[in-house]
Amino acid sequence: MGDYRLVALDMDGTLLNDRIEISKENEKAIHDALDAGVIVCFSTGRGVQNVLPFAAQLQLDTPMITVNGGEVWRKPHVLHRRSTLNPADIERMHRIALEHPEVWYWAYSVEGLYNKEKWFDPEEGYDSRHWLKFGYHTEHEPTLTRIREELAGWGSLEITNSSPLNLEINPKGVTKASGLRELCALLGLDMSQVVAVGDSLNDIAAIREAGLGVAMGNAQEAVKAAADVVTLTNEEDGVAHVIREYVLKG
Repeated sequence: MGDYRLVALDMDGTLLNDRIEISKENEKAIHDALDAGVIVCFSTGRGVQNVLPFAAQLQLDTPMITVNGGEVWRKPHVLHRRSTLNPADIERMHRIALEHPEVWYWAYSVEGLYNKEKWFDPEEGYDSRHWLKFGYHTEHEPTLTRIREELAGWGSLEITNSSPLNLEINPKGVTKASGLRELCALLGLDMSQVVAVGDSLNDIAAIREAGLGVAMGNAQEAVKAAADVVTLTNEEDGVAHVIREYVLKG
């Protein structure tokens, strides 16, 4: 066994294949790690409502990091900490989205998930919700660049992505890495004992700070550049490969 005690897994493009499934191979490797006393946790941009079914499938009772570090869970359904966005910033981000008809947008709040087709009633006031994350998606790259530059100018936001076609916005300083630091404090571990695996810009901070930072074979180039090692793709059970090669072999 290596010195790695915690494996933090991104979900989309990492643990999940392109059909949004956990392969049998990945599932088996995760259970082998758990049996060896290693903690395996999700570290994802997804909101908790889109994570719990997978935790149930794997029968995981371990901590979770959701909405890019916006929520840290001691275990499913047991919240440890939550970081929210300023409601006024959400209102401004929504206004920017409306200026670009080609953009799909969404927002996670504690109270629910909203998007371009189903936005909440502004009459209720933006401060009637606890906002966790805002997202933009478009295939028109100049629009994404323009929005990113405008938001970066505010100085109060953490701007990443979960695919080259989107932007994901959290409060400044809230990342999967901040979530992992929080979990390590909770579990009495050091970041050097963490393996972080991912494929997108929202994984870079965690990949840089973990003892072993792993980029998927299908990861964005910037993520591969930041990682210690590059594994197989999400279609080739890259997660199982990481667990077997670096965690269980050791």
